[in-house]
Amino acid sequence: EGAARKKKKRRRSEVGVPPEEPEEAGEAKAQKKRKRRASEVYLQEDDAQGEPSRESNADAEPPKKKKKDRPPRGAVCFRYLKGACKFDDCKFEHVNPKKLTLEEQAVILKELPLRTFDPELAEVIQRLNIPKCKDFHMRGGCRQQPGKCHFWHLTEATIARWAGFPFWCDVCSKPITSQAQLDEHQQSKVHLQQVAESSRRGGGGGSSDWRGDRQGGASGDFRGRG
Repeated sequence: EGAARKKKKRRRSEVGVPPEEPEEAGEAKAQKKRKRRASEVYLQEDDAQGEPSRESNADAEPPKKKKKDRPPRGAVCFRYLKGACKFDDCKFEHVNPKKLTLEEQAVILKELPLRTFDPELAEVIQRLNIPKCKDFHMRGGCRQQPGKCHFWHLTEATIARWAGFPFWCDVCSKPITSQAQLDEHQQSKVHLQQVAESSRRGGGGGSSDWRGDRQGGASGDFRGRG
């Protein structure tokens, strides 16, 4: 059998016919051809449908997401807090006052002095029972950055009014809840000493009363969240 195969090979070489390949090698080449043809058909179908091929997808950049015009995190809708927002697509956060995060509460306390006083909104804020900042009022300084503390910094009559104190002593920088308390405070030794010290420094002093037509907050309308 071996001699016959050698003779067959010799005859094929003499007439210029290439030697036969093993059956396994021929089958492997056939599989490669079928795969290559299937790939070409797939790419042609994609091009015909107007869709990018796999090769083009590999080089293409991913689509960029459009940035929505959204306010920074923690921007709460003041209208919603008092139940008055009518916008379903409001760009400010609609948060239940009882579910405010500490970050959102700090933002509210920062923005309230910039707003015209609103009794309805003030009532909502006061029901939150936000305490005064102990570090600021008792220890001489708050450890939080300005505008980041979620407790009251009662530094002026406008802020005190939002917090529920209708009276304010300018000399002592003290919030006061009633006329009777104000009268008692003005006769106190601590207040009289502060008045005397202020007079020696050449400054005036007195107490602010929010009754009547006097309004807290910034003058004019505050644009934004009502």
